[in-house]
Parts: sequence; structure tokens; C-alpha cells
Amino acid sequence: MTSNKKQLGLMLVFGLALGGCGGEKDIHKAAIAGDMTSVKRLVASGVDINKRGNKRVTPLHLVASQGNNSHIALAKWMLANGADTSARDYQGKTPVQVANDRGNTKIAEVLQGGGSGGGGRQLIDGGVGVSEVLDF
Repeated sequence: MTSNKKQLGLMLVFGLALGGCGGEKDIHKAAIAGDMTSVKRLVASGVDINKRGNKRVTPLHLVASQGNNSHIALAKWMLANGADTSARDYQGKTPVQVANDRGNTKIAEVLQGGGSGGGGRQLIDGGVGVSEVLDF
């Protein structure tokens, strides 16, 4: 199976897991897209950072399933803002297990460390500074 077909299959599985989470306040869609701006806006508006999809998938599970830099930065921000690394999805997997299963070693290391990538300095908007998220 090609990488693109695997990614499409994963998106379909997680898409099914997200059923019933629709609307503009869909933290799950923002998480899988690696859209930190939307996730921050949603959390600031009161959406639970650990909100469960129909199959008990949290936004952090979705972020962990991806391996690019925007998802790594988002994982660091989410950890600094209360994302639960011990949450288990419908298969009993934690976000770390999801990352490891997908071969996303960098994001797995971030999740295992549970750190924000820096001092965890809290900003007025509830986020962390750019240097904390990007490891400057």
C-alpha cells in the first residue's frame, strides 16, 4: 500500500471516529489539520482540549497520528494547556501509542516527555510563547 493510500485510509478511519463532532467548534478537525490558530481559538472559547469523538478519540490522538512540524508544535502547545496523554481511544491506545504505531518518533518523544518544549510560560491568551513551542 502506498504512503498516500495509507494516509487516506487513516483519514477515513479518523473521519469515522469524528462523526458527530461537527459544527464550527470542531477541535478534532482543527487538530488533524495541524491548525494551531483554530485549536487555540476553540480552547479559548471554552471547547474542552480533551473532547472525545464518537470512538473516544481526543484531539491529541489525532495530532499524534500525524508527524509534520505543525502537528509537533501543536502537540507541545496542547500539552502545555492540559491535553491528557493518558487518554485511551476506542482501541485502548494512548496518543503516544498512536504516534509510535504511525512511526512518528518526534511527536512520540514530545508526548512521552509531556513537556511544552520550554519553560511553559503562560501568555494572556492561555498559550505559550513561540520560543517554548518551537524550542528556540
